[in-house]
Amino acid sequence: MKQSKIKVMEDLFHAHKLLTISELAHHLDCAEITARRQLHALGYFSSYTHNSRYYSIKSVVQFDHHGIWCYNNIYFSKFGTLKRTITHLIDNSTAGMTVSQISHILRIKCYAPLNLFYKNGYFNRIKHDKQFIYLSKQENIYQQQLDYYIQADDLKPQTAIQLLIEYINNPNATCGQLSQALGRKNFSVTTEAIHWFFEQHDVKKTPKF
Repeated sequence: MKQSKIKVMEDLFHAHKLLTISELAHHLDCAEITARRQLHALGYFSSYTHNSRYYSIKSVVQFDHHGIWCYNNIYFSKFGTLKRTITHLIDNSTAGMTVSQISHILRIKCYAPLNLFYKNGYFNRIKHDKQFIYLSKQENIYQQQLDYYIQADDLKPQTAIQLLIEYINNPNATCGQLSQALGRKNFSVTTEAIHWFFEQHDVKKTPKF
């Protein structure tokens, strides 16, 4: 694609932020198949909402720390499709992710696509504390994530009591600080196990990591 055409397309996207193929073809005064070919040559991101109808380019999108960008309630991911984005989130999580956690990050309802992707074999899944937890399909990551729940479930009553006492005495402590405090008292418990223990028992102010 000639440099002038690249500049025209870049200017269009900077002016409109995002475009459909039909809108791009209209502005370029060409057929949609030609517009699609030129867009492919330039490089683009397609929306993971609105049936992937909208496109934008690297110099326009401004992804947040999760790799998500929103413009006019149309959402884009630096990882591409919805399936790839969800897979990335799960693979890079300490303990897998729930439907609500993924939906919160992506800002869309994810129950249906997650269930479909799981049935098609893209992730593992366990049920824990009455909710589904989606885990990585990669064996080494899956085992690490699974260990998180094994550790949490194995929290002995005496350790749990000491944890609650420590938390009552230090309500602003992080999970890491609580783990260190318990370690000084010869109670070995991981940061992850403490975090899950508070979630599992519905403590109103779950300490941060």
